Amino acid sequence: MLWYQTSDEVFCIHNVIDLVYMKDDMLNGNFTTFETLKYTADLRLEKGLTRQQKNDIIDDVMLQMGISHARNTIVGTPIKKGISGGERKRLCVAMELITGPKLLFLDEPTSGLDSVTALSLCTKLRALAKDCTIVNTIHQPQAKIFRLFDKLILLKVGCLFWLPLCCSGGLLSCFVTHNYCVSHI
Repeated sequence: MLWYQTSDEVFCIHNVIDLVYMKDDMLNGNFTTFETLKYTADLRLEKGLTRQQKNDIIDDVMLQMGISHARNTIVGTPIKKGISGGERKRLCVAMELITGPKLLFLDEPTSGLDSVTALSLCTKLRALAKDCTIVNTIHQPQAKIFRLFDKLILLKVGCLFWLPLCCSGGLLSCFVTHNYCVSHI
């Protein structure tokens, strides 16, 4: 539970922020994509919503994440084939989008994905950023993914390496100053 305090008032902002732990092996492999989201909706949405209202939210989230085509496909297990790795990652994000968070933290959403699938996921996340602030960690993004980010903070060995508000010059000059090759950016 996360709390925010201003002067005399204390606000619970638990329903505003969601963290997506991108361990897609924690999904129930016997459920379909729709059943996974239905289960999430039943646990996390207001109890007063009708089944149709919940289904409408699920359909909207599936559309946003590009997994509508896999609605009736099982998630799968190591033994039983199901949705692809990219679809599993998008399903993990969709599970958090069910509640309509205003802030979404993603821990390495592209980890384990090929470059095409990683770009597809990041493009979907970029589209979601119109309605929801998205913060994510990402290691060695390809140039096309790198260009999707509108705000950037770089860390090196856990310390601040580059922050646009604090560093004079641009990112490229920062890399040059630290003797990094910048020919591919």
